[in-house]
Amino acid sequence: MLIELWLNPRSQPPGAVTTLGFASVIGGTLTILRRPWVRVMLTAVFFEAMALYGALAYVGADLRLRFGLSFSAVGLVMAVYGAGAILYALSARKLLTRLGEKGLVLAGGFMMAATFVALAAAPVVYWVPPLMTLLGLAFYMMHNTLQTSATQMAPEARGLGVSLFALALFAGQSIGVAIAAPVMDWYGAGPIYIAAAIAIPIIAVWFRGMLRHRPG
Repeated sequence: MLIELWLNPRSQPPGAVTTLGFASVIGGTLTILRRPWVRVMLTAVFFEAMALYGALAYVGADLRLRFGLSFSAVGLVMAVYGAGAILYALSARKLLTRLGEKGLVLAGGFMMAATFVALAAAPVVYWVPPLMTLLGLAFYMMHNTLQTSATQMAPEARGLGVSLFALALFAGQSIGVAIAAPVMDWYGAGPIYIAAAIAIPIIAVWFRGMLRHRPG
């Protein structure tokens, strides 16, 4: 991609004053990272992804080990998580009007915590599909608020800002899954669920407080 930016004039934006390349990308990244709000956003999404996906990645394995579900059944149960996303999409306007951004972050964080506690305590597999739906709804309540803020954290370099947001998201996800892996091997999914239930509300409360200091 960098070679293409260097060799192909068509890869440059029309009317660009400077040529895009590795040095300009690094320079732009360092420039926006000097802003406190950008660092807040990247920190929030990094730890949100670490806590959520560190636990979510092992729900399927937990269903298999604890309840003896077939892999097909595990896939169907996990797919219900997407129903929560659809539910959020259908109710987003009403939720935002009623709760506002701060309320969405806080409610989403505490709903995710309650869901993980319920997953850890679930005595039968029939609890899990509605809990996964609730988890999907709660995640998008919190995460979409972060994502919307991310599009505004560097308005003059929106693409770069959102790219850094995605980098923090996927880095947090990967690290969370890696940290949780030996815990899953030694103790099962229960401690991972409880850790997520503790961490996510802390992140939500912190980010809700930081929203007061958001520029503009």
